[in-house]
Amino acid sequence: MNSSRQQNDIPIYRKKKNLVILLVLATVTVLVLHEYYPFDLYSILDNPHPNLINFDGVKIPNPSNNDQRGNESRHHDLTAIKKRNIMFTKTGKTGGSTIGSILYLYGFRNNLNFLLYPYVNHMRRPEVKDIKSLIPPRPGKEYNIQTQHSFFNPDFEHKVFPKDRSLYTTVVRSPVGRFRSHLVYTGSDKKERSKHEDGDKLSFEEVSNLYLDQFVPTCNFSALSVEPLHKSCIKLNILLEYLSWSHFTALLGNHTTLQERVDLYIQMLDKEYDLVMITDRMDESLVVLKEMMGWEMRDILYLRKKPSPENPRYSAATEERIVDLLNIEHQIFNYFNAKLDSHIDHLGYDRIRKAVSEFKVMREGFENKCFNKEAGKTPSCKKYTDSPWGCNIVDWELSEYGKTGDLSCTFLYTRFSDYSKVVSDLQLSHDYTVRDFKYRTEGLKLKDVVERLRNETKQP
Repeated sequence: MNSSRQQNDIPIYRKKKNLVILLVLATVTVLVLHEYYPFDLYSILDNPHPNLINFDGVKIPNPSNNDQRGNESRHHDLTAIKKRNIMFTKTGKTGGSTIGSILYLYGFRNNLNFLLYPYVNHMRRPEVKDIKSLIPPRPGKEYNIQTQHSFFNPDFEHKVFPKDRSLYTTVVRSPVGRFRSHLVYTGSDKKERSKHEDGDKLSFEEVSNLYLDQFVPTCNFSALSVEPLHKSCIKLNILLEYLSWSHFTALLGNHTTLQERVDLYIQMLDKEYDLVMITDRMDESLVVLKEMMGWEMRDILYLRKKPSPENPRYSAATEERIVDLLNIEHQIFNYFNAKLDSHIDHLGYDRIRKAVSEFKVMREGFENKCFNKEAGKTPSCKKYTDSPWGCNIVDWELSEYGKTGDLSCTFLYTRFSDYSKVVSDLQLSHDYTVRDFKYRTEGLKLKDVVERLRNETKQP
């Protein structure tokens, strides 16, 4: 009785003051939670997918759902809610442009900021070590995605992409496949032919071996000492340059054998990267990326612009030679190829296998709608006659649906180098408008592309 009387005796202004304090505390609590666990309250209250929780458009498995299928793992990494940012080290001739185009499209759709050097396709210049030389994020925002060609710089990356809220990823490829692709892309096969009188009569395998001859003195792994690798050897094992071999091994000094340094280097890479994707297993890698980030299947769709037939085979002797000269790359590939299996087992082998099958069907259906494959059956033999694939390369054209029906088709068909131009204008303008320079695809204006992307309604 007395307590209720005392409560009634509290002045009204004090009651209002207490109410204001409670409202302020509640507001601060919501803001703090939103900073570390960004969510859309209305999506959670009105969630059409009972097996998914929707956090700011990012769907993750609902841990309260006890449905079990096969040996499906329920140990989904819920820290994906926090890790909305992606630091992708784009390596050469590994399918990095395919992954990069996926990340650019996802960033556009979700209004994210990209870390990049303005109007070019790479961040490999010395001045890039200074963040002031890069395109700034829009006011009040942070960088969300890195996807340009770059050499991994841990000290720099950790400042821009804090590990606690960023997923670190890259991609590697089997040395034989990457070497073959690199040889053709750089024109080294043609240069090698020009050095010999009957160069035009040499097979691609013969040209490859002649090119490899120059690296035998410096890159024969079985004969290498503990001295630092010769720069020509790093040139051949170009993956080492992208993934900061010199930086990491400098921390070890010369007190270890070369193999011990390689083992420690791979351990350091494993510690830095949450996921190392495998070019030879692209669909599996992308599905695992989707799971780690809590994305939807449509967020990892890609297009094969110039699908080629089965790669020309080297003899066993040539492949063995390539593996020996690119031995460190070979060890990196083997380690992370096995690590991808571990990720799949952790996420649930049966579930991932089923998801990969569904994704392949979805991707092929998307590809068939985007391209007029009949029009691309007769490629320009003049353009590709010097490649090891001859005139078997197909150069598909966009269908009418690809040009006007689904913006993703046109976007993913675009040259990767054009994305940097678009992003530079977007972030510098702060209002998501870009100059009216044109795509190579039917003159479609970039401004139109961006406006349609920004207004596009995401469908599951």
